[in-house]
Amino acid sequence: MSENDNQVPNALVRVGDRTLAVRSATLVKRGLALAESLQPGDAAAHLNLGNALHRKGDQDGAIAEYRTAIRLQPDYSPAHFSLGFTLMIQGDLEGAIAEYREVLRLGVVSFLVHYYLGDLLHGKGDQDGAIAEYRAAIRIQPDHAGLHVSLAVVLENKGDFSAALDEIEKARELDPNDSSIAEAYERIRRKAGRHG
Repeated sequence: MSENDNQVPNALVRVGDRTLAVRSATLVKRGLALAESLQPGDAAAHLNLGNALHRKGDQDGAIAEYRTAIRLQPDYSPAHFSLGFTLMIQGDLEGAIAEYREVLRLGVVSFLVHYYLGDLLHGKGDQDGAIAEYRAAIRIQPDHAGLHVSLAVVLENKGDFSAALDEIEKARELDPNDSSIAEAYERIRRKAGRHG
């Protein structure tokens, strides 16, 4: 086992009808090769290797594995999600948006996908798109204070201070001890008062 193998988290590799937990990057690759020989074209094996490479810090390797999984099984939503997340942290906003939209197109109901899409669209300056995604996320997970904060910030940026105040008040009710929410509440409340 190499020195770097101690830094590799466990990865699950399916071999036949068994799932093996392996820690060594070398063993992960050997396990994937064995899984491929027993189950050619197993998208889950490539997803698992991609996840292990992602956690190890090899984002390019992870992306390659996620894309292989998608090529093998185009409707495999976990691979699209993982690829979207990795592209997002790599700064590829357009690629991440496309992958998250594919996850939703495949019928997955996930507040997290909508949340990430909202963040990505907000980062691109698409305030209306961000608002729609945050609202979709809130419909799924209404008690998530961070979603209400994110929506409030976009509404504030758009100049809709009344709606922003409603959202930040909901966030404050959900998490009354968060000082950043309290600060945002005061800021938005002042703006709403000036424009109300």
